[in-house]
Amino acid sequence: MDEFDWIQTYLAPLAGPEGLQLLDDAALYTPRGDQDLILTQDSLIEGIHFFKGEYGAGTANRLMTVNLSDLAAKGARPVGYLLSVAWPKHLKSADLQGWMQAFSKGLKTEQERFGFSLFGGDTVKTDGPMSISATFIGVVPSGTAVLRSGAQDGDDIWVTGTIGDAYLGLRLAQDTSSILKHNPTPEDLWVWEEAFRHPIPKLIFRKTLRRYATACADISDGLLSEAGHIAKASRKSLIVRLDDIPISSASMKWCVGKDNKAKRVELATAGDDYELLFTARPKNADHIQIGAAKLNLAVTRVGKVTEGQGVKCLGSDGKALILEKLGYSHN
Repeated sequence: MDEFDWIQTYLAPLAGPEGLQLLDDAALYTPRGDQDLILTQDSLIEGIHFFKGEYGAGTANRLMTVNLSDLAAKGARPVGYLLSVAWPKHLKSADLQGWMQAFSKGLKTEQERFGFSLFGGDTVKTDGPMSISATFIGVVPSGTAVLRSGAQDGDDIWVTGTIGDAYLGLRLAQDTSSILKHNPTPEDLWVWEEAFRHPIPKLIFRKTLRRYATACADISDGLLSEAGHIAKASRKSLIVRLDDIPISSASMKWCVGKDNKAKRVELATAGDDYELLFTARPKNADHIQIGAAKLNLAVTRVGKVTEGQGVKCLGSDGKALILEKLGYSHN
């Protein structure tokens, strides 16, 4: 199956009217006059962002999630995306066709879940590892996008969901023995694997976020790292209480022991959570909790915004911890 067969067989059915049936060299999209466009782009490289040889639906899900989570952090609704895929030349024709079908099925699943369509893109073959990227287009009511730069003195710091499960899911996939020595239950393993393999961007929270959040970032490179991004953009200091960072019961078992504090820091700096870290005025705490409860989404206050610069993470004694890193580094 060549590039054009794949496009017409598997990708054209995913295209909306903006994609012009994927028969043109561009897409045509006209936003409403009362909307702002939110654009984001992320790339994944085989062997770095996903495991070697995993070309199917799971990798498509990861590509969708990393981009949709960026839109979620802005309070945006996704409307479409441009896709670029470089398939490895070493794949045999029959195998390639199977992977193409599985990858397309993964794209379709996420499109149907969140209500957007394919606008277009490009496909090529490469001598190197698989490389995929997507440019997503989202919309928000004009003037309502939530930026990283809006945190104010006295704001509460909030986080959705739990932190660290995806990291332990990655550890499980990389080295099962290092995780099994902690005697996790089958339910614990399921929590970690689901968080790593099937993360869900928090798009459902966008209306509450737009209404009450002063700043927001999605947690891709670690909670403390994202707090640093908000601090830098807002020119404030974010004070995070380590003991208040929400951890699932499964991951809490992993933290048990003399090195409890170090393990909690490890979870707070690992990344791949795709939860939301946001700031809001204290007077809106009840509204935020009510809005989240209606969506069955857990939210937790983990700190405060103050004058100053950077991020401080406080231990149980109230003293700032000395940290080697705040999160995952792409360098």
